[in-house]
Amino acid sequence: MKIAINQRYGGFSLSKIATTELLKYAPMDANYIHNGKWLLDRKIPRDNPLLIGIVERLGDLANDVCAKIVIIEIPDKAYWYIFEYDGYETLVWSMSEIIEVEG
Repeated sequence: MKIAINQRYGGFSLSKIATTELLKYAPMDANYIHNGKWLLDRKIPRDNPLLIGIVERLGDLANDVCAKIVIIEIPDKAYWYIFEYDGYETLVWSMSEIIEVEG
């Protein structure tokens, strides 16, 4: 399984080129599209095959000004979540169920 995360402070955000590509191929009934625009880049499922394909094809052109999107591959049946601090994201995964603890 491939997952897209941001590895730069500032937050996950896609360039206009990447957003245009996503809108070109995304089904318009997707719940994260509204009036032809992504509601919020951070709401895009990070394991979305369309997102992964566009980021892999565009490389650095997929990054917005404060983003450095990378694709990380983990085993298909792994449990995972994205930990974010000040926009910088870390992918946490395990082959066992993960219990997130707040605090």
